[in-house]
This record gives sequence, structure tokens and C-alpha cells, in this order.
Amino acid sequence: MNPHDQLAKPAAHRVYERLGVDDVWALLRRHPEESPEASLAWYLATSATAVDGVHRELTAAAKTVVETPSPVARGQYAGQSTHDGILRESGLRIDLLAARREAAFTQFAASLTSYARCTGADRTATTGAQSRQQPSPRQSHAGPALWDDEQGTARRALR
Repeated sequence: MNPHDQLAKPAAHRVYERLGVDDVWALLRRHPEESPEASLAWYLATSATAVDGVHRELTAAAKTVVETPSPVARGQYAGQSTHDGILRESGLRIDLLAARREAAFTQFAASLTSYARCTGADRTATTGAQSRQQPSPRQSHAGPALWDDEQGTARRALR
């Protein structure tokens, strides 16, 4: 059972699914200092931390956008309007955070694939014909498709 909630910590969840590790930073202790594997572990840990951090910010911003108009829905609008509206710059902030998350996820997925291949620690590796098929680097991290699904899951959780 994965100890990380996919909606709260998508990168930590994915690391556990792929490598079976609760704490991504623990990977650093598995390898000699300054070895290529330790460098990949550090890159994976920092990129996973970045994804989870930006995801946390994006989720908080989305919840704020959902909660901000609530007083308006209850008829308590007086005094809440500003020159730039009720939601202010929230839409732009969410767009920027989504772009940052996509960029962070792309780096994370590449580092996860690299670490798993380099160390042979991939729990999702299969045997037989499927393991002989080596996807291209563009296919291996499939960032937008997987992330779109997680965004849909996150949207449903906010409702």
C-alpha cells in the first residue's frame, strides 16, 4: 500500500510505485558519494520535492479560487469588490503554477526513468518481450498525458 496520497504528493506517490521507496532522499544513502548513481538520486530527490511543492501551491491556489466567491453565492458581496474583481490575479497565478508544475514534472519523470534504468531498481519492469522494448525518452515520461489524468482527479477532489 502506497503511503503517499496521489492527490497530495504525486511525485512521492510515483517514486514509491516505481521504486518502492517511502523517502526519496533515502536513495542518496544507497550510493557512494559523488558516484553517478548518487548524482541521479540527488536529481530525482530534488525534482520530486519540486513537483510536490509546486503541486501543493497549485492545489492551495485552486482551493482559494473555489472558496473566494462563496460569500457572493450567499449574498454577502458588499465590500469585497476591488478594482480588479473578486478573484483578482488568481487565474494568472494558477496558469503560472500549472506551467511550473508541468516543467517540474517533465524533469521529475526524466530523472525517475534515468535513476530506475541506471540502478535497475524499477519495480514496474516486466519480463519477456515487454522488457526488451525500450521506449524513446519522449515516450518514457509521457508527462502531459499522465498529468492531465491527475489534474482531472484533483478537480474531482475539489468538488
